[in-house]
Amino acid sequence: MAKHIEIIRITPLRGPNRWTYRPVLEAVVDIGELEDYPSNTLDGFVGRLSAYLPSLSEHRCSYGEPGGFLRRLDEGTWSGHILEHVTLELQNLAGIPGGFGRARETSKHAVYTVVISAFDEHLTEIALLSARDLVMAAIEDRPFEVAAAIENLKTRRDALGLSPITLGLIAAAEQRGIPCRRLGAGELLQLGHGANQQCLRLTDTERTSAIADGIARDRELCHELLGSCGLPLVKFTRAASVDAACRAAADYGDAVVMKAGTAVPQIVVDPGDRGVIERVFNALGDDETVIEPFLAAHEYRLLMVGGKLIWAIEEPRGVAPARPRPSSAATLEVTDRVHPSFVQVAALAARVVGLNIAVVACVAEHIDRPVTEQAAGIIDLTSGASFLSAVMPSPEALPRICDAILGHLFPLGTTGRLPLVGITGASDTSATAALLGRLLQLSGKRVGRAAPDGIYVDQRRLPGRTKTVWEATQRLLANRWVEIAVVENGTGAIAGEGLGYDRCAVGVVTNMDPNATFPQLAIDNPDQVYAVLRTQVDVVLPTGIAVLNGVDPWVMRMLPLCDGEVIVYAALGYTAAVIEHRARGGRAVFVRAGRLVLARGAEEMVLPEFTRADAASNFNRNGDVQTITAAAAAAWALELPAELIHAGLETYAGELAATR
Repeated sequence: MAKHIEIIRITPLRGPNRWTYRPVLEAVVDIGELEDYPSNTLDGFVGRLSAYLPSLSEHRCSYGEPGGFLRRLDEGTWSGHILEHVTLELQNLAGIPGGFGRARETSKHAVYTVVISAFDEHLTEIALLSARDLVMAAIEDRPFEVAAAIENLKTRRDALGLSPITLGLIAAAEQRGIPCRRLGAGELLQLGHGANQQCLRLTDTERTSAIADGIARDRELCHELLGSCGLPLVKFTRAASVDAACRAAADYGDAVVMKAGTAVPQIVVDPGDRGVIERVFNALGDDETVIEPFLAAHEYRLLMVGGKLIWAIEEPRGVAPARPRPSSAATLEVTDRVHPSFVQVAALAARVVGLNIAVVACVAEHIDRPVTEQAAGIIDLTSGASFLSAVMPSPEALPRICDAILGHLFPLGTTGRLPLVGITGASDTSATAALLGRLLQLSGKRVGRAAPDGIYVDQRRLPGRTKTVWEATQRLLANRWVEIAVVENGTGAIAGEGLGYDRCAVGVVTNMDPNATFPQLAIDNPDQVYAVLRTQVDVVLPTGIAVLNGVDPWVMRMLPLCDGEVIVYAALGYTAAVIEHRARGGRAVFVRAGRLVLARGAEEMVLPEFTRADAASNFNRNGDVQTITAAAAAAWALELPAELIHAGLETYAGELAATR
């Protein structure tokens, strides 16, 4: 039988999942006869693979040190594991973010689950397929064009159209715990959720005024406004003909700068040399060439965010007469040298125009001396988006710029998150989510709910179909009307899609069915089902709360996994789990003598009996009391008043009785 590696299925998990918090590509891989041939039994394989990818020597693998993976190869490891590492390395060499990988055996002989971090799922799939071909080439001692495979990935990466500043903003948002996702195929980012979100494209934010941007683009108007405030300016004239250019040049002294608009290249010429002016005018090829006086100074660009200087660079002001400035001329960061007077001038200029994030271009003999003591002035002012998309900040400056932009949108301590409740379990999730949504609506909040059958806002189902819970969640969290969100996640949805959010304020686990299996997802035993459901607890914020069913032993195993607080609930009986949790000072919700009890340690708050007879009788029905207790615990976790919880539950129980 010929050796082969067959990729049976590829599933993108676009949110937190049983493997990791980040999006991954999950592949089910059949290595066939290679199950009987670990790497140390394949003649010459390790040497050929290392020759193809020398940088594999940096992989630590299970030994936790460089060279760890090569040791595994020498000792003998299987093709599924090798495929994981080769895919990761191809992505790394192509400059694609992400370094998480796993390879695990399944219950089927020679079949593995290979998991790779996926910044972009399409890129990762290409990397996986290329890795499969590379590994097979090394096994069969065939040539493989590694450079071509990497170049293909780079080309496709570049086709995503993500500039360094956008990648930096994504990384900075993750660092600060701000939810971030791309909207569409461009560089537009959604930061935060629902009513708390902000959209951002490079430096253009929702606070960027269209009028202010228009003023900045109209250089004459911009100069008029800045001049009226007494700000120093560099004069300029737009020339639509050679004659106009000569007349303007004659007015500006011994040397002038000619350029197309505000862009480089710019050329220094003698104002009396008509021949040179004509040649430069024609070479620039612009209908309105700009003529400026040449100052024996340097050109600087100051990035201002919220009135503060974040980054400043120095660029050559001009070059030898009649020679264009090279577009590749190196820039020099001068942020620490900028004199406070220049910062004040730039901040006032941005405020006058109305831009909260702006790049102010100016010339000066010495940026570290007062403005008034030298020949200096503002050339122009822009919103900064086009500038930062064309100029690559240094690795040291980029995080500072991105942090400043995000800090302007989200003050320290805020992340743009909504209070979000995730609910999962083998059963009772839909009823619990619907009841909790009603209780939250009674509190005066605009409530959104994502469920397998669609999206609900204030109990009204929105038109349109959603193929997955992940898609429904994304649409819900993009809805600016929503102030608080409830998301129902089935076991299969988490296993096959990943969660539609990165973290949550409250995570509810109703129960677990240890007999459940998902063969199509290579999940066929209780431990694997448990690994899926625990994802809901893993993503609870440190300031959040997990709500766990104290009757289910599998669910109670999740209690130590929560980064935040835990509320244990028990609908039928005062269980040992509740007793132990209260003894540790924890919170619990349970039923005693037909009444709901909210307890914190030794303290108890007993809710009144339902006054409606139909509601009271319905409360004691097994299925209904499970829903009521779980929803009450989640509502308490969200700090809803006990009186509101009681009133909402009685109405719910009475309505159930009326339908029976």
